[in-house]
Amino acid sequence: MIENIKLPKIYVNAEFQRLWWTNVSGGLLMGVLLIYALFISAKESNDWGYLKAIGWGGMFISGVVTYFLIERSLKQDVESNAFDQLRMSSLSPWQMVYSRILVAPLLAWVGFLVGWVLLIAAFVLSTTLVDNNSWNNNVLLTLLAFPLLAWAFACMVLTNALQFGRGLRQWSGSAIQFILMLLINMIFLNYLNFDPLKNLLWSSDETYNILQFWFRNVLLAIFASVAVNSAMAQRLHLKSAHGVFLVLSLLSPLLFSWNFTNVDTMAKTLVLCYGCATIVSILTQNNFHLAQGFAELKQGRFRLPAWVVLFPLGLLVALPLDVNMAKLYLLQIGGLLALVWIFARLKLRYQAITMAMMVYLFGFCFLLLIYP
Repeated sequence: MIENIKLPKIYVNAEFQRLWWTNVSGGLLMGVLLIYALFISAKESNDWGYLKAIGWGGMFISGVVTYFLIERSLKQDVESNAFDQLRMSSLSPWQMVYSRILVAPLLAWVGFLVGWVLLIAAFVLSTTLVDNNSWNNNVLLTLLAFPLLAWAFACMVLTNALQFGRGLRQWSGSAIQFILMLLINMIFLNYLNFDPLKNLLWSSDETYNILQFWFRNVLLAIFASVAVNSAMAQRLHLKSAHGVFLVLSLLSPLLFSWNFTNVDTMAKTLVLCYGCATIVSILTQNNFHLAQGFAELKQGRFRLPAWVVLFPLGLLVALPLDVNMAKLYLLQIGGLLALVWIFARLKLRYQAITMAMMVYLFGFCFLLLIYP
């Protein structure tokens, strides 16, 4: 009897090596370190504020560079048909995800890490920490969590960049679209009656509970990792990401769970999270095949955009809290949905989602002029 052949396990990530060869340059990495050294050498003695400025500036620039390097990496792979070959690869979506996040923007990661170390060193060595007050301790605690936040940011950048090539009637992940979506979410948050809740969520005077603080940041990194892994799997035609997006959106209030001191606060947090997730879903997910999605739902496959669940759910939570809040929720999100629906069905030469967002923002500015 012929024994079954046991194939050896492959521990080498070929995608990691390929991206390393095509994106990493030793000269550029040394250039980043030399630029930091040049700025540090200009520091006067005990001028810790200058060192902080170098750290903050380096980390900010690294974030911008991360966005463009990941976008460039994907664009190069699409143009060279390398991304089509990845669909036939034996690597898992997660192996492709962490390889691209770590290697494609490696130049930005080096800049971020150096700036992060400088920032921590400046806060520790500066005289502002002599009093050991809670605000400075909270700042230091926040700085220690920056790698988790940077990882979550890189995951979101890659998730957005994976939406390339979807046509003029759908979200394409461009920088202008990303900025417009942020503006729309900011308007949504600003014009709901959430002032007490917003002060509670983003108050810098709050003394951090260390366990809750790390729970929030670790959970955010996990959510971002699951989202980008699902987006990569969908791009490789392995599995739909609709169900994962819905589950993550429904669980998003857990990020603020330390503020659930009463039912009213919890309900307002649900409205805030589900409203923002609804806006993201309306703009980024395919809204053309709703009838087909409902038909597949009967067969146990969820392929509907998440806003179909999140929009009415957020409205149901908002109604018992405040009728005016529910009206604002309905008008803002309903108006955006109507614009996206209309522009996506017009045969335009321009990006329909971008046009819908611009008309929404112009309409909002016009209403501000009429009703200041």
